Amino acid sequence: MVVSGDIYVAAGQSGVSADTLFTPSSTTHFADSSADLLLSGNARVQQGATFDGTGTLRFIGPTVFEHGANTGNTAISNEGVFQLAKDQVATAAVNRFTNASAGTWLLEIGGTHPPQHDVLSVDSDARLGGTLRLEYLDGFAPVVGQTFTILHARSVLGKFDRVVNDVAPNGVQLVTEYENTLLRLIAVSSLRCDFNHDDSVDAADISIVLSDWSNPGASDVNSDGTVDASDASVCFSEWTGDSLHHVRSPEPARITDAMLLVGLALTWHNVTVRVHANRLVR
Repeated sequence: MVVSGDIYVAAGQSGVSADTLFTPSSTTHFADSSADLLLSGNARVQQGATFDGTGTLRFIGPTVFEHGANTGNTAISNEGVFQLAKDQVATAAVNRFTNASAGTWLLEIGGTHPPQHDVLSVDSDARLGGTLRLEYLDGFAPVVGQTFTILHARSVLGKFDRVVNDVAPNGVQLVTEYENTLLRLIAVSSLRCDFNHDDSVDAADISIVLSDWSNPGASDVNSDGTVDASDASVCFSEWTGDSLHHVRSPEPARITDAMLLVGLALTWHNVTVRVHANRLVR
């Protein structure tokens, strides 16, 4: 169905099963805030399409908002696969946005600044759930430390249940950071034991393991509630450093565990160490 004139959505829920294109010459009028237009086919909203009223566009099928699309005061609820443009980055604006538990937001990234990556602006609340799926355009490879603000809203509520394809082809991981009014992606090392985010696992990270030893902490990489030899084993398997200089041991009561950690180091790297004055010295 090609919408090129005026259509009216009555109070309550209405549905369209056919593929739907909202053209720049279209105006969709919602009777009131209860008016709910459910689209189960492929839907596309072009720049210049007009939406009048405070109802809801509810997408069940795949949906594309072209660059510059704006739904005015009409809310969006995604229960299918939602994306801005396709195979190119874009920006779009809506009044309210919900990514439901069954919904997937497919976000394309080709660089660090708009218009090099998709951006959605929400005038009111953005309610997040379901899936965020990342796609990298034209071989883009993020660098550790880069950030990508992908969502602006008056209020960001909830979080995505899962993020798919968050590790880029070059091995850098994009993690979500939620704030009250925005959502950004931050490029970090995909190494689980890179606790200081310098894109390597070395003595500085092992020092953090030792400082957390036998307690919960950031270095509990297997999430079993305590930092122990299992976590240390993971970190030594990811080791990128070349020595254990200046790595501090745990408290004296934990020397036995520390010796186990040293044994792991010997196993993984054939590093010769000795314990002296609560320090591990090469």
